[in-house]
Amino acid sequence: MSMNHNDKSVDVYERLADALDALPSGFTRTPAKLEIELIKIVFTHEEASLAGQLTRTPETAAEIAQRVASTRPRSPCSSRA
Repeated sequence: MSMNHNDKSVDVYERLADALDALPSGFTRTPAKLEIELIKIVFTHEEASLAGQLTRTPETAAEIAQRVASTRPRSPCSSRA
């Protein structure tokens, strides 16, 4: 069951898989990358992008938003006049 995703989304899902694998319970990686297909079923691109940037250190929502916003390029649609 393969889904069509652009190359940017693969990076986001790979980053999330790496983050999940760093947890104490781990997230087994497979040569066929079946775990990526599972992540794509469970998470939207935006959810995977955010979840892949979470740390194991407790943070408030405001701290996460500030840190994540500083790593994302600004969209022309996001600026308000």
